[in-house]
Amino acid sequence: MNNILRIALLLLLCFSCAQNSDETSQINPETYWGENPWPEIRTQRINQLLPPALKSAGVDCWLVICRENNNYPIADHIGGENAGGTAAFLF
Repeated sequence: MNNILRIALLLLLCFSCAQNSDETSQINPETYWGENPWPEIRTQRINQLLPPALKSAGVDCWLVICRENNNYPIADHIGGENAGGTAAFLF
């Protein structure tokens, strides 16, 4: 009886985790969630917030270096989240 229960649970788990490829291929993320707002938000932050922040900190420039799989923590906010090699951003 114990083995039958284990097999039944295993089959239930397998069938519940299976994905229907027809359903997932029909979802268009842009239609489902709308257009990605982050490029515009990033541009506004860099143009409006960064210059006064650098000035108030007394910093003339800021260099951010991003590497594949080992990014600077702020890389997502400056455009380096998909660096495929070494990328440098100078502000």
